[in-house]
Amino acid sequence: MGFKKICSTCNKIKDRGTECECKRKQKAENDKYYNDNNRDKEARKIYESKRWKTTRDMVRIRDNNLCQCCVDIKRVTPIDLVHHIEPVNINSNLAYDLNNCIGLCSMCHGIAHNAYDRSINDMKEEQDYLKGLIEYKK
Repeated sequence: MGFKKICSTCNKIKDRGTECECKRKQKAENDKYYNDNNRDKEARKIYESKRWKTTRDMVRIRDNNLCQCCVDIKRVTPIDLVHHIEPVNINSNLAYDLNNCIGLCSMCHGIAHNAYDRSINDMKEEQDYLKGLIEYKK
C-alpha cells in the first residue's frame, strides 16, 4: 500500500507523488487564460501544433522528466513545462529545436524569466547557463 497525502487545494486524499485532479483542472484553466490573453497569434499556433507537442515530449524524455536546473543542484523535481531558451517571440525558427528547449519546474521557470526581464545581460547569462545544462546531452 502506497503513502497517501491530503491535497492542499481541495483537501481530498490522494496518492503521494501524484497530482490531484483539482490541480490539473486549475492548470488547464490557467493555460487557457494565458494562451487567450497573453500569447500572440504566431506563438499560439506553435504551442497548439502537433509538432510542438512532439518536440515537448522528446525534451521530457531527454531530460528524464526532471527539471534540469534542479538536477544541477542535486535536487529531484519533475518538469512542469518545457522552456524555450531563446524565446519564441524573439526567434520562432528555434521553436522546435531540441537544443533550444529545456525541461524546468515552475520555480526554475520563474527564475529564468525574472532574469530575462531584468536586462539583456542577465538574459544572456541565464541562456548560457541553460544551454550548458543540455550541452552534454547532444
